[in-house]
Amino acid sequence: TLSLEYLKTWKEWYYNADKLMLYYYYYNNIDELFPDREEFILINHILPDPINTYISNVDDVIVDTVNNISINNFDDLIEAFDHPIDGYHIITLDNDYKPLIISADNAEEANERILENYNIPIDRLLEKDSGYR
Repeated sequence: TLSLEYLKTWKEWYYNADKLMLYYYYYNNIDELFPDREEFILINHILPDPINTYISNVDDVIVDTVNNISINNFDDLIEAFDHPIDGYHIITLDNDYKPLIISADNAEEANERILENYNIPIDRLLEKDSGYR
């Protein structure tokens, strides 16, 4: 999710962080850009794998929909992946990117492979009380 902690990962973050991310973070509530959005879910980087070889230059973008379901918080994202469209996950992003299309049949296997290849212990933590997701 887009957070101040994430923005601070840029050196001199206030000047160097992605301007659209800063705008979403600071002005969404003031300007009511997206009144239904509780959180902005973003793709900050795609780890290379055969399932996503065609995807490039998709860094620091906000997820708009997954499988035609609006993503207003992290729970929506998890729920949307339970409803592929004709065997595919279709992810649309803000800022006029072309949709990302991933085979739903291969996604679970690819997820396990990516976690192992990049030494990632867990793909999500859904305990709301923990403060992490």
